[in-house]
Amino acid sequence: MSGSSILEIVRRCQRNPQDREAFDLFYRTFYPYVRLYARAFRLPTAPMSDEDVVQDIFLKLMERFPEIHFQSESHFLGYLKAVSENYMIDLVRKYERHTYIELTEELQLTARGDSPEQAAAKAERLNSLIRLTGTLPGTCGDLLLPFLIEERSLAEIARFQNVPLGTIYPRFARCVRELRRRMTGA
Repeated sequence: MSGSSILEIVRRCQRNPQDREAFDLFYRTFYPYVRLYARAFRLPTAPMSDEDVVQDIFLKLMERFPEIHFQSESHFLGYLKAVSENYMIDLVRKYERHTYIELTEELQLTARGDSPEQAAAKAERLNSLIRLTGTLPGTCGDLLLPFLIEERSLAEIARFQNVPLGTIYPRFARCVRELRRRMTGA
């Protein structure tokens, strides 16, 4: 960290918002932390690259940054963690509904005014999806079935399973990725 403590780097940026060198050091120092949070909660359906997510988190960090007097390094690191996690949770919430719609449309499970034949074909596709979800490893079935069939949000599933919300998102991303892989046969 080039000899500077975390608190020194933070305070240098707070003292002089125009100090480009201080902000470059701030960015280089905290980039690994922010990237770690961004990758831990990543949802593949979000149409943003990892770098875009990291940039957005840094912008969020800076919104109230000058107003806060950080008492210790751990106080700042807690702020960094909270901002990063909250941004990622908001991003995943935004795209979890998108994922549901995308999966069901991909399987042609939703449409208005279906004929009885179309409804029967869709019911068969739904049964195929349920069977396929049941073959997924680990807890994927327990996560995806309530999401797809009962249309529960990830927050509801986390509460029901008594699992932290931050744990559900990476699991969800892995499960959806595996389901897509098996659906396409890739």
